[in-house]
Amino acid sequence: MSVATIEEVATSLGVTTPDAGSVQYLQWQMWLDDAELQITVRYPDLSKLDQGVLALVERWAVEAKIKNPDPVSTRQISVDDGSESSTFTRGTGTVDILPEWWDMLGGKKKQVKAFAIDTLGFDSALCHRLWCNLNLGAAYCSCGADIAGEPIFEP
Repeated sequence: MSVATIEEVATSLGVTTPDAGSVQYLQWQMWLDDAELQITVRYPDLSKLDQGVLALVERWAVEAKIKNPDPVSTRQISVDDGSESSTFTRGTGTVDILPEWWDMLGGKKKQVKAFAIDTLGFDSALCHRLWCNLNLGAAYCSCGADIAGEPIFEP
């Protein structure tokens, strides 16, 4: 069952809510469920997502589908004896969730940073001197425990 509702979709589009059980109502509900299913594939536990953002993305996806139900649109221009026809393909004909909507759901991806490997094999933080700069809020060790596993620069 989707988080967004048919009533919210209708209100956003500025149209009357279709009658419950009508073909249009059932179609919109199916599209809402399709949107939620796509999101569930990426985020199996929907309860961990912001429910307001989830409802918004579902609603936007269905609104886009309602506004352009078929992936093809045709434009024809005629002037006197000449005419021009263009066919455009948009989307897949399914309920689509745009990349920026995915970003809204899952937040921006964290930037990957370099990693560190502890070559000492134990937590060297436990053996720093109490007056080591690291324990006093500095970003570096002054007692040498970070390189030797025990304080070497201070008695």
